[in-house]
Amino acid sequence: MSETKVHLRPHSARTWFSSFVLLAAALLLVSLSLAVSVGAVPVPWARFWGVLLNKVSPETVEQTWSQGREAIVWNIRFPRAILAMMVGAGLALVGASLQAVTRNPLADPHLLGISSGGAFGAILACSTPVSFWGCSRCLFWPLPGRLVRR
Repeated sequence: MSETKVHLRPHSARTWFSSFVLLAAALLLVSLSLAVSVGAVPVPWARFWGVLLNKVSPETVEQTWSQGREAIVWNIRFPRAILAMMVGAGLALVGASLQAVTRNPLADPHLLGISSGGAFGAILACSTPVSFWGCSRCLFWPLPGRLVRR
């Protein structure tokens, strides 16, 4: 009797990476849906995706929601969720670059004095009544404060 051997091909790095990216994208869409649907006025996931599809491609989905719910989703919650995703991506990028520059996997902003410089700029912003180009002073001053610490 002859034995049949089954040869399993190991997964390549490309397969693992593509499955990781697919899983991360799905998780990001689920968290986006959750961020938009939770609030004082509950919005079901199907309604959120309906509003989004209707705004991106008009008359694709039959509008069964009120103008108020559409305004809540499109004007308030969706921009807030997109901004939160962008801020999180920016913080991850800066953290990874800080770890790469210092060659320290435990690097944090305190290592180079970035946190104390930002705090100095925030204190400066709160203590001066100066605004630039019509912008709030709290948006401008932490950057020069961080540069002073260099």
